[in-house]
This record gives sequence, structure tokens and C-alpha cells, in this order.
Amino acid sequence: METPVKATRISTHFKREAKIMAWWAVGVPAVLAALAGLFGPYVVRYVVIDRCLDAGGRFNHSAEICEMPKDQK
Repeated sequence: METPVKATRISTHFKREAKIMAWWAVGVPAVLAALAGLFGPYVVRYVVIDRCLDAGGRFNHSAEICEMPKDQK
């Protein structure tokens, strides 16, 4: 006669470890993507303004364009 196979359960430690690994694999990239979506446009606008000023121009905020002096074009 064969001995019955005893069902083993996963310990709570490994369940907790699996949740932590799932958070790092799914949660962290999702949070980073959300932050990039929220703050990305502000960073891009800042870079555009900074490049305009570094080139010697003047940024027109109402028209959202870089105006260069006539002698520098």
C-alpha cells in the first residue's frame, strides 16, 4: 500500500516575499510612469525656456515662443 502524499502549504514568509517581489516588478514602474506623466510637461517646458535664454533669446510666455534679437538671426 502506498503512503498518501501530504499536502504542504506555502508559509506566510514566502507569501510576503512574493507580494514584495510583485510590488517591485509592477508597482514601482507604475509609480514612476505616473510621476513622469505628471511632471514631464513641466520639465520639457523648463528645458525649452532654458535653451532659448542660453541662446541669447527672450521667451515670450504668452505666445510660448522664443524671440531672438534681429541682429542674432
